[in-house]
Amino acid sequence: MSISEVLRRQAVSEVLNVKGVAACFPIWKNSYQSIAGVQPTAKSLVDSLGKNLGPVFKTTGSQGRAQKDLSGGGAAWEGLICWYLNLCLIGTRTVVVKKSVHLPSPVRDSLTLSYGATQTNTESDLVAVTFPDDPVLDSFNDSYRGIKKAELDQYISDAMGQIEVCVIQCKTNWNDNAQIPMLWDLVYSAKGFTISGVSIGRHGHSIHTLRRFAYAFVTLPSNDLAKYGPSKMPVLRLSRLSGGNYWGFDRRPGVAGAVSDIFARNFSSSIQTLGKPWLNHLNQELKSLNTTYSYFQY
Repeated sequence: MSISEVLRRQAVSEVLNVKGVAACFPIWKNSYQSIAGVQPTAKSLVDSLGKNLGPVFKTTGSQGRAQKDLSGGGAAWEGLICWYLNLCLIGTRTVVVKKSVHLPSPVRDSLTLSYGATQTNTESDLVAVTFPDDPVLDSFNDSYRGIKKAELDQYISDAMGQIEVCVIQCKTNWNDNAQIPMLWDLVYSAKGFTISGVSIGRHGHSIHTLRRFAYAFVTLPSNDLAKYGPSKMPVLRLSRLSGGNYWGFDRRPGVAGAVSDIFARNFSSSIQTLGKPWLNHLNQELKSLNTTYSYFQY
């Protein structure tokens, strides 16, 4: 089994066990199956569900903007996005993981910002890693633990120039958080700092050695969607985000893309090198949704 599929199963299985996600998932299931079908196709997942994740999420949404509701909703939104992105990426070299759990150490090191003696990291919820097309990465087994993790970290350390990373920040309060991904993207794109003691990366790893790095924002605004236009400040702050700005609804030019638009922009090297068109590949993989990929609980 490829390492991307080992990590995918672990990431999805764990996110579906998160308290908030587990409570919401049976209700979401009724909603997403009504949109994509009980037996989904690649087209129904990408074209239909990809622009309706907001309505799916809101079937369990709470009213008001109490901080405890926003933070709890943010964790659940993150879980839904992790589940959806990985479902569409089955059988590819790209996997989406929680930064705090399954992110390989060399990638985590490359994202670390040092400010004097203090080290911090991007406020990201999810990180997508696209592994090289290398048979070595097909040799990991389901018990990815211990020495296997050490072997993978060593491989990644030696192959950073072939690996692509996309940080994906997931928030349900666009207005309050838009400046955060904007500023982190600016920090990561900087080639150097004039302030002494400030640097990106540690242990010899940096995002500048990656084949590609991008920063994306996936949001579910709690405000009226009509208030978001190309000239509005929250939109302008994210208009040049390297990985793009997306929301859980249909794309609106100049404002935000649908969640499914993230695939072509950030994972093209993975979905365009499958030996067949991506949607054809996904249709084939979906035949195993009740067996190999039953952990998605679709």
